[in-house]
Amino acid sequence: MKLYLSGPMTGIPDHNYPAFNGAAMLLREKGHTVINPAEVDGGDQTQTHQYYMRRDLSLMLDNPDLEGLVYLDGWQNSTGANFETVVATAIGLKFFDYVPEEAFGIREHITENILEEANRLIYGARQSSYG
Repeated sequence: MKLYLSGPMTGIPDHNYPAFNGAAMLLREKGHTVINPAEVDGGDQTQTHQYYMRRDLSLMLDNPDLEGLVYLDGWQNSTGANFETVVATAIGLKFFDYVPEEAFGIREHITENILEEANRLIYGARQSSYG
């Protein structure tokens, strides 16, 4: 699969490049083609946040064979990763969590809307325990 890595960078030491580069290396070893934002521009970290957002969204949009977005730990707290999620949804990408111990290095990301989450919480294990 051709995959795009998405996760937090701002405010993390070395912009979280070690995590991005480690994930890219493992996923490539497992046979995936990976777009790693930490590798683009030779790993340059001197531009503005806006520059990187525009560049990264172009990477997603300019690759019509891109199949999925892979979330790295902490993606939920990243403005950029959340925006990438919106774009990925609009262009029909699949979502995966980076799980190095999995056979393919990824696991399908399960999404649910707020009603589905409430239903699961109320009528799932809690229902069995509390009635």
